[in-house]
Amino acid sequence: MSREITVDFKNLIDFLKKYSLNNVIGKGEFEEIISSVHKKYFSYLTIVSELEALKNDLSITPNISEEQIKFVKESCSDIGNSFFTLINGSYKPSKLMLRSSIETFLKGYNLDIYPGITTEKSLYKIFDTLKAHTFYQDEPQKGIFQLIHQTYGDLCADTHTATTLNMSHITSMNYFPKFDIQNANEVRSTLIKLVISYISLIVLKYNYHYFKMHHRNRENILNSIPGNIKRKIQGID
Repeated sequence: MSREITVDFKNLIDFLKKYSLNNVIGKGEFEEIISSVHKKYFSYLTIVSELEALKNDLSITPNISEEQIKFVKESCSDIGNSFFTLINGSYKPSKLMLRSSIETFLKGYNLDIYPGITTEKSLYKIFDTLKAHTFYQDEPQKGIFQLIHQTYGDLCADTHTATTLNMSHITSMNYFPKFDIQNANEVRSTLIKLVISYISLIVLKYNYHYFKMHHRNRENILNSIPGNIKRKIQGID
């Protein structure tokens, strides 16, 4: 190992030992953004955990399989990773994890109506196949699906670095932690939009599961979805 590499590695270790979010936590805008994301993320964690706990109750239909749960849990993990990178100011990777969450959610949520979805490599084919399914012909799930599809296309621009606007230009580790309100708000908006979509689709499809959940958890979940979805699942639409 060359002297330059050895010295730089020592500097990296020193940087990691001293790494702290203290210089961004005190900013009001930062905490407001993190708080709003945390609220939705907590609700998504809650409903995914409840679904997993109820998966073996065959008296509740439609049944949700172990394989479906694995993919839905992974989508929740992707959201968590996106949240963590957002907190540290790594905005492009945060968007990439949001894109991944769409893939894992669609596979888990739709495996029962599209058995080949987990082996299909083309997300565009997956979108086309699901779009034609009767489940997505009716509102509100049709509109939610279209929103997810549009968001996926937008996130692909970051994955493929379509323009200079999709570039990060990070040249040193000591760039982090970073807080840029414009980038943070952009990620926040996309993350919240997706999580609301995921939770809404879950309660629409697994309505009976929802009413078997703990009442406090139901309340937290209900507070994270739009009014039209609330009315729909409560039968007052």
